[in-house]
Amino acid sequence: MTYDVELANRIRGELVNYRKVEEKKMFGFLVFMVNGRMCLGVRGGEMMLRLSPDLAAEAVQRHGCSPLIMKGRVSKRMVMIDESVMTSQKNFENWIMLALNFIKPTGPAKPGNTASQQRNKSASRI
Repeated sequence: MTYDVELANRIRGELVNYRKVEEKKMFGFLVFMVNGRMCLGVRGGEMMLRLSPDLAAEAVQRHGCSPLIMKGRVSKRMVMIDESVMTSQKNFENWIMLALNFIKPTGPAKPGNTASQQRNKSASRI
């Protein structure tokens, strides 16, 4: 896994005032979890954001933003931000706030309460 250390440090600087920030290596990314939720990531010189499907669809219309593609599958929730559009601090902060604002309303993740477990519960009620 390779990632831009300077970009990772910039993200750390933006998250310094948030409690419960964890870093994990997953899916070839250095991922930043905030309150137990995947929020941001770094792969190479690009930043990954986790957004709602609607917000992700809007974001990819902007210059320098594209959907995350993993194993040939296009993600509806994850987008990649090219390093060329993160040169100004204001743009950088705006991208990060999109991801942080998305995870705020959901609250902290509950152990053992994954999306797949929720789907299984819903399916068993039918």
